[in-house]
Amino acid sequence: MEAAAPPATAPVEPMAPPPAPAPQGVEAKFSVQVSSIVNERAARDAAQGLADRGFPSYVRTAPASGKTYFQVRVGPFGDRDSADAIAATLQSLGYSTWIVQE
Repeated sequence: MEAAAPPATAPVEPMAPPPAPAPQGVEAKFSVQVSSIVNERAARDAAQGLADRGFPSYVRTAPASGKTYFQVRVGPFGDRDSADAIAATLQSLGYSTWIVQE
């Protein structure tokens, strides 16, 4: 009896590049937050996953209620319109988003 072939997986579609982050020397004012969790490893993995898809991502720490939260963000961007555009793209991919002012 032959072993069944593994199921085929759909290839990951390349995405259009997101808006560029604020250039050096330009004040970055906005980012898009996609999560805030207490597990640092999970936050860093999420940020890496976003980076692998072409999104400029980073993790920021924020203490609250005696815990440290790790906020996964995309950006920063020099204007609200750029942040709104990337938030819409992320939402279309299933992310919940919050625009945050730096």
